[in-house]
Amino acid sequence: MPVVLPKCGTTKTRNLLLCVNPMQVKDLTVEELKLLIQETVAETIQSLLIDPDEGKTIKPEVKQQLRESLQLTQAEKGGISAEEVAKKLGLNW
Repeated sequence: MPVVLPKCGTTKTRNLLLCVNPMQVKDLTVEELKLLIQETVAETIQSLLIDPDEGKTIKPEVKQQLRESLQLTQAEKGGISAEEVAKKLGLNW
């Protein structure tokens, strides 16, 4: 639901709604600020949840590589533990 800030004077020009006197945060009520923050957080979360690869296909050779990697990992014959990576990077784990 879009946040409507009624204190902002608007004018209609070329079918566009333009804000003549843009509001500042100091002019918002507590409720208007809460709504603005909620909308901003919701938009941010929604943008993070969008899958940019949705609808795309995976090449057969990539599918095969993924299957092999998964099989090795499940058989515990592949992959490097987080502890090993940390040790190689000189990190205290």
